[in-house]
Amino acid sequence: MTDPIANYLNQGGIPVQPSYFLGSKILLGYQFEYDNYKITYRIEQGGLIICDLARLDDETTSPTGLLRLFSLLKKMTLEKGELTEIKGMVIDNVFDDKLHEIRARLIQLLLKKGAEFSTDENGDNWLVFSLNKLRACSKSS
Repeated sequence: MTDPIANYLNQGGIPVQPSYFLGSKILLGYQFEYDNYKITYRIEQGGLIICDLARLDDETTSPTGLLRLFSLLKKMTLEKGELTEIKGMVIDNVFDDKLHEIRARLIQLLLKKGAEFSTDENGDNWLVFSLNKLRACSKSS
């Protein structure tokens, strides 16, 4: 596997598996489990794209687990200098009020952690962490 993130995770004892679109042969990206979350991602144009983030068990999930997950993502991407950003699409306009509230809280948490909103050429909204900014901040502190 030539994916630097998969190599990093595998070396740290976190197995990474290919993830296929709806059970087809179309490779969506790769997935791993960490701290009761399942993350599907892919590397595209120098960025780590979070394709899916799912809790494995509602009973044992805590906000600190999510913070540990994002700390891991930040640490591994900062160590992989060829990556320039971490991003995930913002989908908060859902009909389920509870899900909408959870996603709104997640967005606020990520904004507090340094993410910024970005809109692409298709009008889709993304939350983006600029790794170049994070690297600059970590070098100055």
